[in-house]
Amino acid sequence: MINKITQFIGICLVLLSCNGVPRSEYNQLQTEFHKAYERNTELDLVLDSLMVEIDFLKNGAPKVLNEIKQLSDEEKWESVLSEYKKLRSNFPQTFELRDAKSYADRAQDEIAWSRSKGLNEVHSYESYIDQFPQGKYVSNAREQIVVRKREVFAERLQNAKRTNSAYAWR
Repeated sequence: MINKITQFIGICLVLLSCNGVPRSEYNQLQTEFHKAYERNTELDLVLDSLMVEIDFLKNGAPKVLNEIKQLSDEEKWESVLSEYKKLRSNFPQTFELRDAKSYADRAQDEIAWSRSKGLNEVHSYESYIDQFPQGKYVSNAREQIVVRKREVFAERLQNAKRTNSAYAWR
């Protein structure tokens, strides 16, 4: 409606400028035209914003779930968790949330394992097993605990031999 009014006023301005209308009336109509045009532009922006929000509310949960799946395929675990939190806060009552939870759980498992490997310490692997007793990498963590304990034992043995001291055994 406003679009038609704006067009009508624009046409009137063109016609009036060609037909010898007093300058003051022409300027007044021109000012009103610019105001109507600005209001129309503002309303278009509001309308566009509302359309984006409606689309997000209508299709948002499936879109976010698809994004989570894609990020999981790309092994971008931190982003998976971020998108899962967005889904959980914006769409707490959707079916997609249940599916997304499995991706978030996997992401947490992967992140914890990556951190454990990065530290490469017995306590980090034990912590991983405590946090994720059914985790994907539990058997790897157990193997690494054995390996690291052997390495620590070998280091202590070398120190004991080198220093000829029982202190190295502590």
